[in-house]
Amino acid sequence: PGPRQQSDTLLRLSSEAMEVTAFKAAEDGRGYIVRVADRYGAGSRGELVFDGQTFLLDLYPSDVKTLRFVRGNDSWQVDDCDMLVRPL
Repeated sequence: PGPRQQSDTLLRLSSEAMEVTAFKAAEDGRGYIVRVADRYGAGSRGELVFDGQTFLLDLYPSDVKTLRFVRGNDSWQVDDCDMLVRPL
């Protein structure tokens, strides 16, 4: 109910060479898991915007990056994880 912005999004990538392949709540209840892949096998660089906060991503050729987003005091904290969502 009520007015909304023309477009709302929780997650956005700035590069067409990147693709979100997974987004889910963390199994332990601490934040969210996002998996981003390099689409064309050439490596890519871009920004991931999560809930209005911007993070720079660098992907190697054919790379898949797993990230955990946890809400801090006033912002999101992001940690790199392996494919089993263990911290790197």
